[in-house]
Amino acid sequence: MKTIALPVAAWSVLAIWLGCANILDATPTRLPSGPAGPGRFGAYFTKLKFTPEWDAPWRIGSRSDVVVRFDHTAARLVFWHGANYVPCWVNEDGVWYSDGAVLRPGAGPHQDRLCRFAFASVIESNDARAVMRWRYAPVDDKGELIHADPVTRWNDWVDEFYTIYPDATGVRSVTLHSSEWTPPCWVQQSILIRQPGEPAQALGLAPASHALTGGQLQTIPITGGTFFHAVEAPADHADLPAAWGAWPARGTAEPAGHQFIGALRWQPSAEDLSSKTWRMLIGVGTGKEAGIKQVALSWLAPPPLQIAGDGCTSAGYQPDEKAYRLHIKRPGTPVPVKLTLAGTASSPVVNPAFVITGWGKSAVRLSINGKPVPRGSDFRYGFRKAATAADLIVWTRVDTTTPATIELQPAPHENK
Repeated sequence: MKTIALPVAAWSVLAIWLGCANILDATPTRLPSGPAGPGRFGAYFTKLKFTPEWDAPWRIGSRSDVVVRFDHTAARLVFWHGANYVPCWVNEDGVWYSDGAVLRPGAGPHQDRLCRFAFASVIESNDARAVMRWRYAPVDDKGELIHADPVTRWNDWVDEFYTIYPDATGVRSVTLHSSEWTPPCWVQQSILIRQPGEPAQALGLAPASHALTGGQLQTIPITGGTFFHAVEAPADHADLPAAWGAWPARGTAEPAGHQFIGALRWQPSAEDLSSKTWRMLIGVGTGKEAGIKQVALSWLAPPPLQIAGDGCTSAGYQPDEKAYRLHIKRPGTPVPVKLTLAGTASSPVVNPAFVITGWGKSAVRLSINGKPVPRGSDFRYGFRKAATAADLIVWTRVDTTTPATIELQPAPHENK
């Protein structure tokens, strides 16, 4: 087949024609978020397509974006190159929301227009949870890296890990690597994103704050699902940085846009000379606000765990991954695990997750308070490869303010 070489002017005419075709199309342009409706829970690589004229210049492959889907809701979490991989929740009505990124004065990932320094990857995806990594650098208005270390020449870089569970809740863990701490940094910005062609007037929304034992919860109730996040106290309202203009998906005939509706500043959970780490609970829900408060309390004040028997040890609750971590003493030789979560009104048991290192590839059976729970929508598990024996990840649907006894029994491997 003969290749046809078109001059630059011809490509311009083609782009204009494609733009006109898009305008003539009766279907409104929508920001891409993957297949419509619920789907099997998990994270998958894909290439999200926007409009032909906007997609054409990008030099990316077929697995350049990441989408997390849920089987009980059409909501999803999207890592899209058109938003510089800034993670965005999309609710059942197609409303986009983001908790933002690390910003320094005059610099952020939104100015990395070609995504030279940003990418998203799937670290783990199974029936019980999905873990994604977003790596990026805040860049200035010229697209250049900032704050070069005078000795190592390393600039500011950020690693963010998103650990998401089947109930559309999870944890955002943010680590900023830097040698310059005098300029301020903003870690969280509540951002509503408009679809292309929607009016740019203010949406008149603001997060509702709720003081809770151990921290602060904010909810943004919108038709189609309530966005929420929680941080450990104390948390203060931060000054908002400058607007980002037509972000995301700049350069379209009908640009999208965004609106800042709030921001928080809180102390890091860990820090040293060259890095600081923050964490926050995130999610989208369709239930009552009281249920979201219970989710936040279960993370801010997790119920204590007690183990019966000596074949397994506990490393306690890990807020960075919203899970209890256990360890099999003889890796590859799983043993029955019986544990009790001491739930109370101030420390409720809400959809707990467990990471059991050294479990191996044995399947597992679950009972709660003596009642068997079949594997399915209320009991999910998966495996994570490890250097020795595989780790077991368990998630189960429980909602109680009283103690819950959970038993995990090794079982023959099953295919599902």
